[in-house]
Amino acid sequence: MSFRKLAVLFVLPILSVPAGARAGDQQPTLVVRVGSLDALLGNIKALVKLTGQEEAARNIEALIQSKLGEKGLEGIDRTRPLGAYGRLGKELEDVQGALLVPIANEQAFLKLLNSLQVRYSKDKHDIYTIETGAPVNAYFRFANKYCYVTALTTDALLPKNMLDPAKVLAGKPASVFSASLRIDQLPEAAKLIAVAQMEQELQKFEESKQAGDSAGQRALVSAGIKEFVKSAAAVLKDGKEFSADVGFDKDSGEIYGAFALSALPGSALANEIAGLGKNNSQFGGLMQKGAAFNSVLHFTMPDSLTKALTKAMAELESDMRGNAKQAHVAILIKALTPTVTAGEIDSAFHMLPSGKHFTLVGAVKVKEGQKLESTLRELLTEAFRNLPAAEKEKIKLDADSVGGVKIHRFILPEDDPGLAAVLGDSTVHVAFRNDAVFVALGKDGLAAVKSAVTAKAGAATPIALYELDMARLAPLLAQAAGNADLADKIFPGGRNGTLRFVVEGGSALTVRFNTHAAVLQLLGQMKKN
Repeated sequence: MSFRKLAVLFVLPILSVPAGARAGDQQPTLVVRVGSLDALLGNIKALVKLTGQEEAARNIEALIQSKLGEKGLEGIDRTRPLGAYGRLGKELEDVQGALLVPIANEQAFLKLLNSLQVRYSKDKHDIYTIETGAPVNAYFRFANKYCYVTALTTDALLPKNMLDPAKVLAGKPASVFSASLRIDQLPEAAKLIAVAQMEQELQKFEESKQAGDSAGQRALVSAGIKEFVKSAAAVLKDGKEFSADVGFDKDSGEIYGAFALSALPGSALANEIAGLGKNNSQFGGLMQKGAAFNSVLHFTMPDSLTKALTKAMAELESDMRGNAKQAHVAILIKALTPTVTAGEIDSAFHMLPSGKHFTLVGAVKVKEGQKLESTLRELLTEAFRNLPAAEKEKIKLDADSVGGVKIHRFILPEDDPGLAAVLGDSTVHVAFRNDAVFVALGKDGLAAVKSAVTAKAGAATPIALYELDMARLAPLLAQAAGNADLADKIFPGGRNGTLRFVVEGGSALTVRFNTHAAVLQLLGQMKKN
């Protein structure tokens, strides 16, 4: 693909989003920022080397050099960020924006264009026209040590409409890529078109039929799509801004990603997001410092989706009930129906160190847990009739109790070396409260399940949280890597080994991810060994 066609393909999508008419009227509707080219290439090479792929790092560097040639990107400043901005007015055709390229030397940059056989001409207003060979030409001019590139019209290159790159592209030093979209500046016509298009696709789905799909399955998928369209419409109506930031701090070694959606103050969406910030899983008290893995997931499904899921389960139960070999599954589905009908997902999972092994603890919120327990008792009693004596010994109902809650014990097959290496024990303990089911697996499973059953709810929790501490997994990782000292060397004192993902509400709906370069180093070394 020629440089001219590539430039058009890159610039036009940026400028196809609506934007403001005057530089001083409002902030840009869309901003995209990429860190300097030197920093970007340096980060890529550093991360590739950390994973133990030194040869791949050298190949990447050689490939880049071969593409750039002896003089490289002549005239472009590789130490400053580049990016783009777009601005929208009230009408769909009111569009402005520019691609921003940092310039070290204007004449050298023009020579670069000549070497790439880009045809351009300059007018008396210092605006250059690039003949793209496409229906729409591209335009650029130099200002503020940047080259402003645009398309459609030259209005964005008028001094009064050109934004200061130092402000537009301001960002964290560690940021590799960032973007922001002002949803509240999108034209109403564009929002209506977007919602209408989604509703049209939904209608197409509802009118189509796939072989093998049951009525309940299609109703469930349809309800899911409708809720997505409804949520998207709410974001377009009441959303204020969406932002994204991905970065790598070479000094601290942190790798992060952050995404946020804010809403117009006082809107229904703002109230909903604020409510998510008061989220409180009943298993928050199970979160423990020093755990190798902590997780919690808590949210309430929309009513329409809950009803569709309940209907699909009833349909599945009916099908199972008509098959003698699957009748027990139908009984279990019926026992789980009250939980599904409640529409609340609340669960937690933890992995706790137990010497050189680990204990796994899980909990999930249910409705009518005691009825569910009774159902399982009946199914097990029926199954007992056909079990050999040796297998019956592996199942012990009412093996223990805590606070009036019975604890049942099951022993899994012991021929799995991986299970033995992680847990050191194949015993499973299960406890039913009327509002929850608890499961623990491992050497200290009995103590762990008792602690989980009696734990208090604790403070507010995120909607979702997954936190893995690689340093705590040192005993297992050392075995996998074939080097007993590897984990201690990479994570001195147990530091810098966490991988974390969290979703939470509050002033904005945020999704965050962060880890440390040392985690990649460990994974790379394990793969190499």
